[in-house]
Amino acid sequence: MTKTVVIVCDGANINGGANRVAIETAIGLKKADWNVVLFAGSGPIERELINIGVKIICLDQIDILSDKCRTRAIIQGLWNYKAYISLYELLIGLRSDEVFVHIHTWCKVLSPSIFAAIRRYKRCKLFVTLHDYFIICPNGGLFNYRTSKQCGLFPMSCQCLTCNCDSRNYFHKIWRFTRSIIQKKIISGIEDIAFITISSYSNKLLNPYLKKRNFFLLKNPVNQLNNVIANISNNDYYIYIGRLDKDKGVELFCEAISLLGLKGIVIGDGSMMDELKEKFPLIKFTGWLVGKEKEEYILRAKCLIVTSLWHETFGLVVAEMKMYGIPSIVPIQHAASEQIANNKDGLVYESGNLNALKDTILLFESLDLNEIQKYILTHFDPMSYSLSLYCAKLIDIYMRL
Repeated sequence: MTKTVVIVCDGANINGGANRVAIETAIGLKKADWNVVLFAGSGPIERELINIGVKIICLDQIDILSDKCRTRAIIQGLWNYKAYISLYELLIGLRSDEVFVHIHTWCKVLSPSIFAAIRRYKRCKLFVTLHDYFIICPNGGLFNYRTSKQCGLFPMSCQCLTCNCDSRNYFHKIWRFTRSIIQKKIISGIEDIAFITISSYSNKLLNPYLKKRNFFLLKNPVNQLNNVIANISNNDYYIYIGRLDKDKGVELFCEAISLLGLKGIVIGDGSMMDELKEKFPLIKFTGWLVGKEKEEYILRAKCLIVTSLWHETFGLVVAEMKMYGIPSIVPIQHAASEQIANNKDGLVYESGNLNALKDTILLFESLDLNEIQKYILTHFDPMSYSLSLYCAKLIDIYMRL
């Protein structure tokens, strides 16, 4: 009995955490002898996908934020006709006894039209990993970008519609709201669907709005380049890794480190890069790094600081740092706080509060780093985040729907 899984994501390359998980899922399932197809909106194509023999359907489209033709972007974001037709034709052309479709990302390129293709096809089981909150929230973050506060409004309510929470303008909010209406209408007609949450934190936020659906919890896989442990007791850098955008609270990191006269490294890029480099000249900004270049800076860190203001769904970087024996300071209103045993392998603080972050850093400075690292190495199991275990659990979820 042949089984085929179609992995769906906006991009065929690793350009963010969600896409990375999608691509690694395709690779892991291929290694487990599944028939795997990766359906992606944009390129380039990750070389390892080709090397391992994953069948790839790439539409070679532009993500809607990068498209200079704004009219086309507005239409494509609501309904990507090419994605709809291409996915449907792929599905009806499959020669397989059982078909599973696993969606990771769709908002930047593919649009809600992919759900319509699956609804039309009918003969498959659909799984959606919720890396964010776009399944219920128009801006995907349950976050008000105008006030830089977490949003407490009921998603898609009248209050939600009239709230100008978008990072750009109210017209963009109305457009996002319209997209969510289209998406919700299509998904309501799909019977064999299950949602995969990636932390208990995000599960608690999402579950009340999707009560009648199947839910599974599966943490993302985390990879370590080399089996090496950082010598944190000799290190003097605090490190930030992530997008340099307002919702990530990176300026909070820079301010706290600068005011305390400590050393900081920022790995990442985004809309605030130039502004932050000018405002905080003593902090080292590396841009996005991968592989050995990224690891070189990680091994110089004594502690990771997470400053996200929105409801992050997992906190991949915290688990990644633990693999190097590096502790983290994390907001209490963040999924990564689940990974912290306070005062043992890291510390938590009140989200968005500069004074609270400064006090927490000062507390960390007084702790015995050798004891902290010893706790991490004793209690953290890297194999629990391995790709092979992740894929084994994922296959079990596939079989349970």
